[in-house]
Amino acid sequence: MARNIRLNNAGNLKAPDEATGRRYWGKYGFTGLDEDGFAMFDTAAGGRAALEQQIRIDQGRDQTQEEFINKYVGAAADPQGTANAQINIPQLTNAPSDTTLAEIDKDVLFNAIVQNEGGKDSVEYFAKPKPNFTTIDRRVGARDTTREPGISLPPEPTIESETVKPTATGLTSDQLTQRILDQDAALAKEEAGRPPLPAADAGGSMTTPVPPVAKPAAQAMPETGTAPALQGNGAAINKQFGKLLRPQNKFTPQKRRTT
Repeated sequence: MARNIRLNNAGNLKAPDEATGRRYWGKYGFTGLDEDGFAMFDTAAGGRAALEQQIRIDQGRDQTQEEFINKYVGAAADPQGTANAQINIPQLTNAPSDTTLAEIDKDVLFNAIVQNEGGKDSVEYFAKPKPNFTTIDRRVGARDTTREPGISLPPEPTIESETVKPTATGLTSDQLTQRILDQDAALAKEEAGRPPLPAADAGGSMTTPVPPVAKPAAQAMPETGTAPALQGNGAAINKQFGKLLRPQNKFTPQKRRTT
């Protein structure tokens, strides 16, 4: 087992004495030093936090990646370890040795140091924990899922709850509203695809015009000629006179058709 995993010390941090270690890392669960002066922590999370603190401090200093490695590993105390780190860490950060340390992503630098100290298994061991239901999401509108002792959160709304109820169609109000909007959009699309109606005529009517019906030709009245002289008694005269005035053909006016 790698030393950093065994001691829960992600970066194999060292301190000159326990008092110094307690002053720097006491809040992270520092429990003491081993026989070689490496710090020990009670949890992997504590050892991770201690290395993250050291990275923040060193990124605030004006130094290159090469200068940081010489100081961190210790060029005089461990020349071979320093030489190895000068090869490994720049490859893992994908940054040249003369890159300013502040320009390197802190998480990338963290993983490079951990892998240099204990291999890939160490990177997995000290990886950030994945969020769970007790993690507080600080985004706007997010729900606080932390719980205080003795307090339980209400259940999420379900289809039977009073916050989300089905309609008579079996759909929720939001689903029903969406269906209506979809139907309206489909009708609008169908109307847009229909051909245009014919233009109206001058009179404003869109019906086919019908020509007017011609009046029937008037029929001429028969000529009666010159009435003959009337002779005889009164009854005969009246009878003869009536024949002269009566037309030979009866004329019945036709009714005019209307449009």
